[in-house]
Amino acid sequence: MNIHERTQGALSERMDGEYLAAGAANEAETHLASCSACRSFSDRSARVRTAVRIRPAEPIPDLTEPIMAAIEDASGNRGFRRPPRGRWLQGPKLTRRRLGPIAAALVVGLVAGSVAVGGPWQSPSSGSVAAAAVVRNVQAAAPTISSYQAQFSIIERGLSPVVPQRHLTMDVAFLAPGRFRIDVHDRTVYPSNVWTPTDLTYIADGISTFTTGPSGCPSQLPPDVCPPTRATISRPTRFDVGAPLAADLILPVTTLSSSQGVRVLGDGDLSGQGPVEVELNFARAAPMLPFLALGGTWRPFFAGDRVVLTLDGTDWIPRGVTVYPSTSPDRRAWELRFGLPVEAPSEPILDVQATAFDRRPPAASRFVIPGDGTPRSTSLAHLSEDVGYVPVTPTQTLGLRLTSAVAPPLPGPAVPTSLLTYTKGLSYVVVGQRTGAGASALLGSADSGARQITLPDGGIAYVSAATGDHGNVVSLHTPVTDLTVESDLPMTQLLSIVASIPLRGQAAAAAPRAASP
Repeated sequence: MNIHERTQGALSERMDGEYLAAGAANEAETHLASCSACRSFSDRSARVRTAVRIRPAEPIPDLTEPIMAAIEDASGNRGFRRPPRGRWLQGPKLTRRRLGPIAAALVVGLVAGSVAVGGPWQSPSSGSVAAAAVVRNVQAAAPTISSYQAQFSIIERGLSPVVPQRHLTMDVAFLAPGRFRIDVHDRTVYPSNVWTPTDLTYIADGISTFTTGPSGCPSQLPPDVCPPTRATISRPTRFDVGAPLAADLILPVTTLSSSQGVRVLGDGDLSGQGPVEVELNFARAAPMLPFLALGGTWRPFFAGDRVVLTLDGTDWIPRGVTVYPSTSPDRRAWELRFGLPVEAPSEPILDVQATAFDRRPPAASRFVIPGDGTPRSTSLAHLSEDVGYVPVTPTQTLGLRLTSAVAPPLPGPAVPTSLLTYTKGLSYVVVGQRTGAGASALLGSADSGARQITLPDGGIAYVSAATGDHGNVVSLHTPVTDLTVESDLPMTQLLSIVASIPLRGQAAAAAPRAASP
């Protein structure tokens, strides 16, 4: 079966309401963006399916109130008292952004779809429609967030029999373009002074990052076996292409890059009138908890542990992340391996909740990286003089603007010789380029899971879906130039940007597997 048959079969299954594995869904969506024949098949199928399934409307809830509330929210924000601009808020209420027209259109669209094809309006909490709507709203909000400050409370349980519960706080700041900061302060009272508090700092300024904190505990050891005293380590970035680690703390763009494996809880209220809770597993939610990977001592987490993410239904900024033990039988064997007791699935083992929030810009001085050696952004013309070539640039950037042009100072075959960063709010596209004849390995974060696709111009590209370590990645190879383009945009949008780059990719000698023709 070739790629066209697989894609059209997957599309048909999805239209019939069948579950698609994440890999199959991502493959279909990626191929659909570059294949006009399969897009035509999808459009025809949707029209035929709608025509044959229209019938007298089944009973549906009276939606007058949520629709009118969404419309009224656009003009008066009924039922919500807006705080003075810039005031810090204590507790779960976060600043609202006027999304009434979008919310009203979404509600009307869901009703129309449900009547036409018998869709899952009656049960949005378990249907793919509600989850897809959350994903779209998060992606739409990303370009609008230009500044952010927040404080969080972190409660961790089960680290050790002698430290059954820890309390930490975290300060998070963001300032466009591409500046992040996380400060974790360990407030735990330990039973002896041999314990090293997990105090961490992470700073990102474009492609430059700095991390300092106690070294981590090997994950293979039970928490009470790890040496409790840690040395403090400070380290700079490797200057490679990558998403700023803290981004999903502010908006879960990578975590919610697709609706696969995401379930909306409760009544699935997407009208902008209150919080929205979604459920996913720990492996999927890991980008929202980057502090766990920065250093210090943390308890282990099972990949299938249940995560409940609470989003503000207006600006889609997270209010909280709570992790519960999985009910999977496999977790018991995992608990034994880590020397953990049986953990009740109803008791949270990690609870991260926002206690204060502000959309005023933080001071730029908070993002200054200690030491020297940080590459400074320059103009595109000056960068061309420094690297000896004119970097290729996309002609279509979907509204993102060029905010950084740098030459990373560390040489090496896996390091780009030039980096161009395009941003708008939290949305980013990073274009890394390396010149030199004979290179066979792909540049950037493309891994063994990457797939070969054909772009509209007939060129070859290699795509890798977003993970906790990187965003969506598209790599291009030619005999003299290698290019990697990474972004937190949806893959279909990223491919439209890549298609506007005047570089026709060819097959790489050491490339990941190719899709069937």
